[in-house]
Formats: sequence, C-alpha cells, structure tokens
Amino acid sequence: MSDIRVSCPQCRLDALPDTLHCPGCQEDLAALAHLVYRGRISYNTGLTHARNGDHTRARAALERAVQEEPDLTPAWLLLGKIAAHQGDAPRAHEALTRAAALDPADPTIQAALSALTATP
Repeated sequence: MSDIRVSCPQCRLDALPDTLHCPGCQEDLAALAHLVYRGRISYNTGLTHARNGDHTRARAALERAVQEEPDLTPAWLLLGKIAAHQGDAPRAHEALTRAAALDPADPTIQAALSALTATP
C-alpha cells in the first residue's frame, strides 16, 4: 500500500499509507484512492481474469482500464495480446501501437507488435 498516494482535498496533507486516513482531519480517503487508481484496479481485474482464462471478462476490464487511465502501458499491452488471441486484429494492432507509443523501448511490446504484423 505504500505506493498509493492521495492527498486530502480539505487539509492538502498526504494520507497515511497504511490506513489511507488524513493525518490532519482523520478523514478516510480510501474512496478517493479508489477513484485515483481506478484504471490500475481495472487493469489488475483484467489481469486476474486473463490468468484464469476468462478472456472476455479480461478484455472488458482492460477496455475500462485504458479508458480510465489512457497512459497505462501494461493495460494496452495486455489488451492487445487478448484482442489478438480473440482474433480481433484491428483492435490488437491499435492497442499494441498505443503501448509502443507510450514505451517505444519495451522489447515485449515490440515483440507482440511484430508477431501480430507477421500473422497472415
């Protein structure tokens, strides 16, 4: 939980990482943290579904993730892989191209994009 950083809108103090409460007013900021990190939460949901083999639910969660957090590179990458697996080459290409634009040096993204374009 130490990676989560939200500030109290009233006190402007960072929430305590272990409780997500404001150290000034003691307000519970967990709901705010959920809103701030909703893209990553959707990504993790998609990742869980993908690991369990439920690609339909994984793709839906990943589509939400990239809508909620458009610069979330891992979500674009996994969305591209799942779209390719489902035979949706246009969406796979779009997602992988977006991932490559966000992180052009990532060899995993480049390999996935190359594999997609090499497929007849």
